Amino acid sequence: SGIWSAGGKGVIAQTTLIGDLTQTQTGQLLLDFDPTAHTADVISLSQGNRAVLQGAVTINPIAANPFTPGTSSTVLMTSSQPIDTSALALNVEQSAVTHYELSQAPADDGQTALLLTMTTNFLPACSASMQPNQIAAANYINAIQTAGGSPDLYGTVAHIASLETSTQLGEAYDLLTADLYVSTQAAPLYNSLRFSEALLSCKQYDGQQRFVDEGDCAWMNVTHASREERASRNRVGVDQDTTSVAAGVQRGISDHWHFGLGFSLDDVESHVAGIGSTLRRQHTTGDGVHVGAVLKGNFGAQTFSTSLVAVRTAYEGTRGSLRDAQLA
Repeated sequence: SGIWSAGGKGVIAQTTLIGDLTQTQTGQLLLDFDPTAHTADVISLSQGNRAVLQGAVTINPIAANPFTPGTSSTVLMTSSQPIDTSALALNVEQSAVTHYELSQAPADDGQTALLLTMTTNFLPACSASMQPNQIAAANYINAIQTAGGSPDLYGTVAHIASLETSTQLGEAYDLLTADLYVSTQAAPLYNSLRFSEALLSCKQYDGQQRFVDEGDCAWMNVTHASREERASRNRVGVDQDTTSVAAGVQRGISDHWHFGLGFSLDDVESHVAGIGSTLRRQHTTGDGVHVGAVLKGNFGAQTFSTSLVAVRTAYEGTRGSLRDAQLA
């Protein structure tokens, strides 16, 4: 009715018990378990004796879990008779990645074995609620761990494996996806479109064709643009803000043709967040420079233009901490 630890806590031992074993509802079987070597305390009942186990089996890991994907079983008890575990609870730290359960199976010597089965999978059974990029990250970690893992990643892998819910797991995988880089690739495209439109300045305010006429001018503008891609069940969302200062000059080179030059300085900030969450999974800040030239031909009510724009943007990206994902 108390606590029994074969060999003492922290020591892997094997004990043969002569007689029947009855553990009451207040009893606790404290068994040490080495998940690396797949060994544990083993209690062997002598021939003909029975075990009725109520209360709890508490598993005490004495080594770090290697988090190798797959299923393994470790013997905890053997008996020549079926073991009654109908009122037995398993007390061990479960997670969304690693799951433990008790089961019984025939042993090699014809006895019945009580087994602790450990299943590790970084893509949990509830993956139907996860986004494609989260699933890709989970599969990648499964592949790394199956190949033996990496010491540089062990802290990250161990923390992910400690998360209790699939929601926390998905939020942690959001930190590992490439969404940060996809959003930074899209920003220069939209910024270049705005700059190209700015090069079409120097509109005239009088004359018969004032809506399309071109003239000589110097121009400058300050703009702020926001772009939002809403999060969905298939991907995370992106919020992007750009502040630009642009300036340029334009001069006529003939009666019908004008040539212009311009530049733009951009300050870009974006962050990536999951659906229903304001926690910044990934965040970038960037500084961009645009330079461009434009050639315009004006023929009565018709204006033709072509422009060439070059852009360079440098980004600094940061990812949220795994601890933030766990607390979210």
